[in-house]
Amino acid sequence: MRTLTASGRAPAALLALLLAGGASAAQAGPYDADRPGWRSLELSAAKFLLRANTRVEVRLQSSAQIADSLRDTPVGRPVPPPEVVLELTHSTTGLGRESLTTLWLDPWTGAALQRTQQDSGSDPRLRTYRFTDIGAYHYTRWPATPAEQALPPAQWSRIEEGLRKYDAPGLVGPVTEPNGLLWLAAAAELLKPGDQVQIHAYSRRHLHRVTIEATAWRSIRVDHEERSPGGSQRRRGTVQALVLRIRGSPLDPAADAEDFELLGLRGDLELLLDPRTRVPLELHGRVRVVGQLTVRLNRVTLR
Repeated sequence: MRTLTASGRAPAALLALLLAGGASAAQAGPYDADRPGWRSLELSAAKFLLRANTRVEVRLQSSAQIADSLRDTPVGRPVPPPEVVLELTHSTTGLGRESLTTLWLDPWTGAALQRTQQDSGSDPRLRTYRFTDIGAYHYTRWPATPAEQALPPAQWSRIEEGLRKYDAPGLVGPVTEPNGLLWLAAAAELLKPGDQVQIHAYSRRHLHRVTIEATAWRSIRVDHEERSPGGSQRRRGTVQALVLRIRGSPLDPAADAEDFELLGLRGDLELLLDPRTRVPLELHGRVRVVGQLTVRLNRVTLR
């Protein structure tokens, strides 16, 4: 079994961006932004009469492009941005709710910089987490009255902010956010059964030690649209997928292990990855009340 360490190699795509901006050498880290062969995913899950759809988009931004949008914090040292930042956006609809989440990550280490989520529908809310060395500082707005729900979030009058301190004194290493894990799993050197990587993730007010381990190969049927610069095609057939087990263990022994959540799924998760394109094909997990659920790929845009 192999556990990854920093490779010291910067991905070619990021180096090109750095050189174009006249920047110096890239940071070292265990993730390779050239490895994922995709830039957007469309996934869905359905059970009984329930259905949810998620679109994931990835792009690189220079730190200068996001500098004005990074929040400051009155306590803690905000995680500094690298010269190139990975932006992940998740738009999700289903169960009477719509959410749009933007997450900024360090693409070499996986460290989360800032996460902003706007929820509409049955429970409207706008929340930004700015990640620091001691916790996640939140800025949250809600409509204070039903009449305010029709207003833009900037006019919602119920406002709260504060530090949600990490329940792990003396924490060493980067802290990510679950919305980044699909990309991090694809970017990590998880190439065969036995390979694994570990990172801390902040999920539902608790820190979790997340282990992503390649456990087996599995033959599965696929049926999705595959878009590329050369056109679009329907991909149907059998794929030998790499099975990744994603497990989040809370650092606080009093915390609930099911507080770890990815795309609405909780508990120990199973991700099936196309070894050629590193595209997530299926994600298996559990939803409270509903039970076991599978999220499947419907459409992918390749680089």
